[in-house]
Amino acid sequence: MFKFVNMMMDIGVTRQLDFQDLVPLPCELMPSLCHTALLDCWKAEMNKHYSDPSLFRAMYHAYGWPYLRLGLLKVLIPFFIETR
Repeated sequence: MFKFVNMMMDIGVTRQLDFQDLVPLPCELMPSLCHTALLDCWKAEMNKHYSDPSLFRAMYHAYGWPYLRLGLLKVLIPFFIETR
């Protein structure tokens, strides 16, 4: 399943990775498409809630619950990890 990660790790042990070594992103994760989706949802949010627009709502509509779950997890993990 993560064979491509092992290949990148093997290359990374011998030399620094360059862009050609990285796995290409799926089309729906290309930065330009993500930007367009968020911008469209932000404009809709501004039109719908002109006096109180929410970036959180716009992100939810643009990327959905899976991305927000990952973001929330990233924010909460440091509270559960003990630092010394």
